[in-house]
Amino acid sequence: MPFGTPSEARKLLAALDPARDLAWMSDDAKLLYWRELTTDDHALGVYGSEIASAVRLTREARATRGGVHPCACAGGHDRRVDARA
Repeated sequence: MPFGTPSEARKLLAALDPARDLAWMSDDAKLLYWRELTTDDHALGVYGSEIASAVRLTREARATRGGVHPCACAGGHDRRVDARA
């Protein structure tokens, strides 16, 4: 994580509005933002936010149909999330 700790990175990334602040970037480049955000959420155990980001990313058509499907570890069990739902 480029910011030192997941909590530091999450705080900085959460302050951004990707639609406004990253509008100058290509969709492929924006995937780096989403990847870092979801990785930090996962490291911090914030699985609901991780899933919400993946769903938003997919709904905005920035991920391919087989794109981002995070694994949320709830109750000690992995579950695949279909972000297209």
